[in-house]
Amino acid sequence: MNIYQGEDVPFELKLFKDKEKTQAVNLDNLAGLYLYFFTDKCSVIKFCKGSKSGYQTLTKVDAFTYKCNLESSQTKTLTPGTLFVEVNIAETNTDITDGKFNLITRSVVCQLLNSSIKYES
Repeated sequence: MNIYQGEDVPFELKLFKDKEKTQAVNLDNLAGLYLYFFTDKCSVIKFCKGSKSGYQTLTKVDAFTYKCNLESSQTKTLTPGTLFVEVNIAETNTDITDGKFNLITRSVVCQLLNSSIKYES
């Protein structure tokens, strides 16, 4: 999927325990859920379940699904290229305090293309 800088990018997350995708993970049972969106890691857009300084809040759809929206004001600042999402979890509150997150996956969201339209700040 191709998206241009300055366009919204909706994203929905559902994790599974198995390759067949029959056993969904109950995300409500995780102490922490952190998503990092980036193209070149110079600019990172951060989301998390709950409230944390420097992060935007994920929206709960149900116990197994959370969603977010990368807004046009955010995507226009990203470098064109492959837009990745990195999903990290913390299983306990102690893990959050200690900064011990488990990288679950790094996946491609879309190709972020250069926009020829200049956006005003």
